[in-house]
Amino acid sequence: MKRGALLILGNLRVSDAVGTDESGKLVVTGRIDARHLYLEGDLRVHMDVALRGALFGFYAAGNSQVYGRATAKLGLIGDHEWECDDEHYEVSGRFSNFVELQEGDPDAIRRLMGEKEFAILAPMLGLSDEDTECDGYGMKLFLRV
Repeated sequence: MKRGALLILGNLRVSDAVGTDESGKLVVTGRIDARHLYLEGDLRVHMDVALRGALFGFYAAGNSQVYGRATAKLGLIGDHEWECDDEHYEVSGRFSNFVELQEGDPDAIRRLMGEKEFAILAPMLGLSDEDTECDGYGMKLFLRV
């Protein structure tokens, strides 16, 4: 969702990713079923979020609320304002953008993501000072998840 607002009355089911850019707003009155969820902007989900891959939120100006259960293989939340009633991830992490990984096992995240993708994301997690080539932190980093 880019620049604007979208209201989904009922469930949102997609085969790949759902995302909000920093200016987007998405409201789903039902549940979301997708591979990935990428959060920069605002999101409200009135039921569950069921993901087959990754939930990734990092943009500090956005905020998201899920009034149900969120499940994913990988849950990574940075400075993005995130509230969820019930979260279940195989691997999870909480981080302060470009400062430190505050919660989570970096080796488990690396194994799930893959070496190349993890190396690109590591500076954002505060795990590396290396300057890696990256044209954004979109869902392409989670193709293996």
